Amino acid sequence: MKGVIVKLLLVAVALYGLVCLAMFAGQKRFLFHPTPATAKPAAYGLADFRRVTIPTSDGLKLVGWLHEGAAPDRALIYFYGNADALPPYAPFFRRFADAGYAVLGVNYRGYAGSDGEPSEEGFYRDGEAALRFMAERVPVGAITVMGRSIGSGVAVKLAAENPVGAVVLISPYTSITNVAAKAFWWLPVRLLLTHRFPSIERIGAVRAPLLIVHGARDTLIPPSEGEALFAAANEPKRLEIQHDADHIALDFDRIFELATAPPAR
Repeated sequence: MKGVIVKLLLVAVALYGLVCLAMFAGQKRFLFHPTPATAKPAAYGLADFRRVTIPTSDGLKLVGWLHEGAAPDRALIYFYGNADALPPYAPFFRRFADAGYAVLGVNYRGYAGSDGEPSEEGFYRDGEAALRFMAERVPVGAITVMGRSIGSGVAVKLAAENPVGAVVLISPYTSITNVAAKAFWWLPVRLLLTHRFPSIERIGAVRAPLLIVHGARDTLIPPSEGEALFAAANEPKRLEIQHDADHIALDFDRIFELATAPPAR
C-alpha cells in the first residue's frame, strides 16, 4: 500500500512539473494573440486617416493608422490589448480627430501586418518607435499616451521615461505576474513568467497627469489592480471605476470626455 501511495505521489509531482513546464514554454501563446492584417482606415469610416509604416530601433516595420491633427498641441497614441486590433476603435479615434487631435494607433510587432514576433521587450520598442514617430509631428509634451490592458504596461514605461503630456490607462495591472499569480495560485507563476510588464515598479516615475479607468466587473484584470496602481502613482491623478463595465464592455464615450479634460497640473 505504501508503495502505491509513493507511486501516486510521484505521478502527481511529474504531472505538476509538466504543467509548470507547459506554462513556461507556452507563456507567449498565453499572453500574445496576434490579429490578422486589416483594411485601410477608410474602410472603417476614417477617410482622413492613413496607414503608415513606423520603423523600430531593431529594424522592424510596424503598421499604424495616423491622423494629422488640426492643432499642433494635441496628440494621442493608442496601445490596445493583447488580442485586439485597431478597427474596433475607429469611432473612438474619430472623436479625437474631430476634436483636433493628431491620432496614432499602433499595431505591435506580429500584429495586423507588422513585422516580427511579440514579446515584452519588443512591445516596449514598439512604444518607443510610436512616440518617436509622433514626436516628429508634435512636441512630446503635447502627446497623451493611452494603453488598454496589456498596452497599459507600454504606456506606463513610455511615460516613466519621457515627458509626455498625459497618461490614460484602461483596465491596467500592477504587473502581468501579479495578475497571473492570482489566477493560477497553485503554480509558481513568479518563477515561470519572463514577460512581466511591471508597471507598479515604474508608475512612481510618471509625472504627467494620470487617468485610470477600470470596470468594476472586470474578472480578467480585477479593479483592485487599477486601484493599487493608482495608489502608487503621483498627483495629479484620477481613478474612474465604471460600475456596469467588465474587461471588454467599457464606456469609451466617457473615457473620451475624461481624457480630453485631464487633471490640472
